[in-house]
Order: sequence, then structure tokens, then C-alpha cells
Amino acid sequence: MANPELGAKQICPNCQAKFYDLTRRPAHCPKCATEFDPDEAVRSRRSRSRVAPTDLGVLRADVETSLRNVDQLINEVNRKWPFARNTELKLP
Repeated sequence: MANPELGAKQICPNCQAKFYDLTRRPAHCPKCATEFDPDEAVRSRRSRSRVAPTDLGVLRADVETSLRNVDQLINEVNRKWPFARNTELKLP
């Protein structure tokens, strides 16, 4: 088990180095000397979620765009792999 005096394990957002913060705030990366607040990183990560539009027209446009993208992917797969369409295709 880790020593509690070492604090929490952190990952530097700049260089991705792993280190213990020694219970200091802001955390200070020993490799690249970047200072950051680990609690702020958690808060900002949670706030990145996309908010659903309240306007029905905007929501409908988003759904239609997504469906068009799916249709394009399906057509591309069918064009590149014709045997995926024909399940009764017999190989020699």
C-alpha cells in the first residue's frame, strides 16, 4: 500500500509523467515543472458533456446528420465488401 505522506498519484497534463503530489496544491510535475490543480482537471472533464439542444429543429438536424453519416458508412462497407451483402455467395 502506498505511503499516505506521498499524497495522491497524479498524471501531468503536459508530459503525461506519473508522480505523487506529496499532498501539495497545486500539484507540481517533477519532470517538466508544470503546475496544475488536479481537482480542476476533474471538474473540467465532467463539464465537457454535450448539452442537448432545446430547439426541436436543431435536435432533428443533429439526428438527421448522424443518420446520414451512418448511411454513408453502410454504403461504403457494401461497396468495398460486396460479399457482405450477399450471404449466399459461394467461394470456389
